[in-house]
Amino acid sequence: MRVLGALEYAEGETLRERYRAVAAMTFKDEDGHVHQFTWRTIQTWWYWYRHHGMVDSPVRSDKGTARKVHPEALLEAIQKVMPAFRNNPTNIQAIYRACIEAGHLRRDQVAPNTFRRHVKQFDLLKEVGGMVEGPAKKARLAFAKAHANEMWQTDTLHGPYLQIEGKAMKIKYDENGCKSR
Repeated sequence: MRVLGALEYAEGETLRERYRAVAAMTFKDEDGHVHQFTWRTIQTWWYWYRHHGMVDSPVRSDKGTARKVHPEALLEAIQKVMPAFRNNPTNIQAIYRACIEAGHLRRDQVAPNTFRRHVKQFDLLKEVGGMVEGPAKKARLAFAKAHANEMWQTDTLHGPYLQIEGKAMKIKYDENGCKSR
């Protein structure tokens, strides 16, 4: 709306001149990012505003649906290649590559990101005979132990150096914590 508001105060006799004047301006969004728009974009927004009111892009009629490949076809392709994935059946990228290499899917039919999105959206790996579920997976945390004092961690750092007779010597500590050479 700031861009369309700028049209009213822009210099120029015709709308086309105003579009070009506003296209030369920069606008900041709510996050502070700077944007600049072409005069054609501004013209399109102005047309849409005059005919439909607020500047919201129309919602696609096929939004949220698969256009080139349906989830059933993806599931069928996944089921055909899953026997090769006994060790790690959740590696979606490897499953996608296997489907492409086996000829069950084509790259122009479904892109890797679309494949990943549909697999997650429709839970296609869970549909494949429960191979993913298996035994209950336990949560693993780095350096986590069941009981206190089962693991200790320390950090060491070499101490300062002293210049003795032109040589840098490391300071060492004995068992009593006293400095020695």
